Amino acid sequence: MKRLEKLLLPVVCIIMTMFLCIHLLHTQEYIFYYREQQQIFLSDIDYIAHLLKLQGGLAIVIAQYFIQYFTLSGVGAIITGIISGISAWFLWLSLKKINRATYLFPLVFLPALFQCIYLIALYHKYEGLIALLFLSFFLWIYTLFSSKQYIGKIIYGIAISIGCYFLIGSIAFLFALCSLLYDVLLNKKEWYFSLSYIIVVLILAYITVSNGKIASYGDALWVNAYNEYYVAANWFNSFSWLTIPFVMICFYVFKYIKTKLVFRMVIFAFIGGIIIGYYIKRSEKENNKDLYTLMQLYDDINKEQWDSIINNQRINTNQDLHTNCLNLALSHKGILLKDLYKYPQKGPTSLMKKLDTYVEENMLFSHLYYQMGIVSEALNLAFGAEVGTFNGNPSIMKLLIKIRLIYGDYPIAEKYIKMLKKTYSYKDWATSYEKFLYNDKAIEADPELGMKRKDLPAKSTEFVSMKGIWYDLMKVLEANPEDNNAREYAIGFLLLQKDFNAIKYFVDHYYHTPILPTLPVRLQEAVISYSEKDMDYCRNHGVTNETIQRFNSFRQKVLEHRHSGNKNLKSGLVEYKDTFWYHILKS
Repeated sequence: MKRLEKLLLPVVCIIMTMFLCIHLLHTQEYIFYYREQQQIFLSDIDYIAHLLKLQGGLAIVIAQYFIQYFTLSGVGAIITGIISGISAWFLWLSLKKINRATYLFPLVFLPALFQCIYLIALYHKYEGLIALLFLSFFLWIYTLFSSKQYIGKIIYGIAISIGCYFLIGSIAFLFALCSLLYDVLLNKKEWYFSLSYIIVVLILAYITVSNGKIASYGDALWVNAYNEYYVAANWFNSFSWLTIPFVMICFYVFKYIKTKLVFRMVIFAFIGGIIIGYYIKRSEKENNKDLYTLMQLYDDINKEQWDSIINNQRINTNQDLHTNCLNLALSHKGILLKDLYKYPQKGPTSLMKKLDTYVEENMLFSHLYYQMGIVSEALNLAFGAEVGTFNGNPSIMKLLIKIRLIYGDYPIAEKYIKMLKKTYSYKDWATSYEKFLYNDKAIEADPELGMKRKDLPAKSTEFVSMKGIWYDLMKVLEANPEDNNAREYAIGFLLLQKDFNAIKYFVDHYYHTPILPTLPVRLQEAVISYSEKDMDYCRNHGVTNETIQRFNSFRQKVLEHRHSGNKNLKSGLVEYKDTFWYHILKS
């Protein structure tokens, strides 16, 4: 029977690893894509050497190396699941020397499962999972020395503690603690010599913190090191580490509990069910649906999959950032005004919400400003997003390359291109843009870059966003009336503001000029709304007979509903939901 249990364990480990991979794929797919956008890993000796000099540098290099492949579908989930499974198996190899209680096997997955839950929050670094893998491996190696000469084991333990501290990070303290606990639980007579591991790590922490190389003892000795600097670790963030000594003690306690096969099977099923159930529930709790959808929208923007954004059923139109992405996709498809009212719009913030100081918003807004042709502000926000992301952002780097080429800042563009050529996913893209370096004719002939270069105002030193986005859009249109994206956004802001005076001013001053050669249907509907008693004015300013006829039909139905006492006019006018008139009615 023991032989059967021994054979079943690898199968159980593989099954649980596969379950984890599948669950991660269904719940964190776009988190992995988004995480890849938070770094630029360069295949460069100097870059890697720089990372290795940091505390936990080896873990950082390995983490970033894996993350660069997260652009590939399913790879993030598979790599994360396999790392978790391997770390659990190494932990089992260590704990079975305390007590070969195979029915407790599901417990060894606890530390890795907590790490997978932490990864839902982007402030938790992927190095935390890599560090757990190294801890499990080193602890297993340490147990192999348990029957060897004790002096040799002490030397090994100290060497691992020092190497782990500098190469893997603060998890060295946990290794020292677990090694000591292992010797205590196995009743090693010389267990107190294992205190030297903890003492060595504490000395290293004191030296590095005192010298200012590490910010705090929390970063030097605890889980804080695997969180972003602006987030303080809480007790839940510590559970992954705390479960390891807890599981070690559980294995030791059950060493003295005699159980029958049936009871062992019940314990195995009970522990496995509790752990899996808790993991699923906690993952659901930690995963913010609106934030997850936003990550999906960001991924589609990065991949320029505009139809995917438009057809996304998870978009919450009460979230301005969601509708910002949706309207950006409509603009790229050339149907922003045509389909503007097919989706709920809260006002101008649906096109662009008020800018806060979050890096994630800078990323999106740099794309929005670029699409509008306000290239200078796109550059400002893109640079802020690039600097604000500690390890870089490839999507923003691509945008910076385009903007620098538009401005003719060729040396800077060349520098960025050389960087991206050292990446896995973006080297081909970067190579394709080398043809624009120091080549004004190529840029001006390019449909995208040439159009954006025309958008630059005559006074290139003029500040942007000082007088509002409307002012900036008009500067773009004055410089380049051919930019239909800027025109549609300008009109869209007017319509969603429902400011008839501003609309009338725009139409009166720019109709039949290069800026407004014709009136889009949505703008025609606005014009007839403020001048319905002057049809000559409407016709002279571009309102077609078709729009006039539809307005008359709309007005007639409004009068009928009011006459019938219908207090909710909109409920009876759904067929006009795509019009400006419908959205200025009071329910």
